[in-house]
Amino acid sequence: KRPRWIITCNFSEFLVYDMEQPNAEPQRILLENLEKEFYRLQFLVNEKETLLNKEMEISLKAGELVGKLYDALVKEYKSPDEHSYKSLNILCVRLVFCLYAEDAGLFATRTAFEDYLRSFNLPNVRKGLIDLFKALDTREEDRDKYDETIKPFPYVNGGLFKDERIEIPNFTQEIVDVLVKDCAPFGRKFPRRFSAPSLKARSTRRRGAAAACTTPASKTSIRPSTRFSWTCSKPNTPTFSK
Repeated sequence: KRPRWIITCNFSEFLVYDMEQPNAEPQRILLENLEKEFYRLQFLVNEKETLLNKEMEISLKAGELVGKLYDALVKEYKSPDEHSYKSLNILCVRLVFCLYAEDAGLFATRTAFEDYLRSFNLPNVRKGLIDLFKALDTREEDRDKYDETIKPFPYVNGGLFKDERIEIPNFTQEIVDVLVKDCAPFGRKFPRRFSAPSLKARSTRRRGAAAACTTPASKTSIRPSTRFSWTCSKPNTPTFSK
């Protein structure tokens, strides 16, 4: 029987060849990184697993950033209740959506969201986001035609930004830094979907924020139409598709 995988090692690196893709470059795993990247060889002990390439590492990093954002935000909620935690999950999804949309070129520039956040003094960031979320849920023809600050952001249908009752806390410098210094520069390395390991977090609620970014479906897109769209099965669970 023809083997699916061929693995070679020169005592400094492993090269993993997928014989179902004979013309593809082999996956390269450095021996010095094996402690961190052993999961990429999981298929050797579980035949149901496929080879996990660098996309998994990227997914893990993205999950860590969402968790870092969640941790920075949750501290700012005053006497949080279930509505607070639900709002926090929705807020995280909205912020991640804006980062994806910015990076995918769906906003006017590749730094539109970052520039928007930086344009506010810290005490005004919360109000600025509330205004942006409302704008993203409003068709261009129905917006204030004199408000130049929201012009870089097209209308998003599907209800992701529809609920104006969500609780949004005041933003600290830590939260802004996570968004503009950690998440924004991560750029195209953000996976279009987070895979399972990215959902490992310290609490169920914290996992909810990451999990909300993974649910696939088909009802939300951004206007005007482009090569890219966001889809979701629920108003607060987008998945990026091409």
